[in-house]
Amino acid sequence: MGSQRLQLFQMSPFRILRVLNAGIVIGLIIYTFTLDNITEIAVLKLLDAQERRSCGMILQQAIFMGVLGTIIGGVLEQVSEPYIPRRVQTTSGDIARCPSS
Repeated sequence: MGSQRLQLFQMSPFRILRVLNAGIVIGLIIYTFTLDNITEIAVLKLLDAQERRSCGMILQQAIFMGVLGTIIGGVLEQVSEPYIPRRVQTTSGDIARCPSS
């Protein structure tokens, strides 16, 4: 039991880095999409549209990217699953039954 906690503790910095990295990448992609739509946002401002409208456009793109990314990631995971080896979890009883060399 202590070994599993130690492994989880050792893996937590990598998980934190992965989450931070994913957040930065997603933020940059949303920023890039916003820059691509700067002319549309400017036209909306010239037409005296509410700021909520332009924020809604950006939010719609972000949600669409999230849903599309989740779907593509799920499909790729299902397709690549047979080729990636699975991790085998052993208990202390399994290790005790193994012959020592």
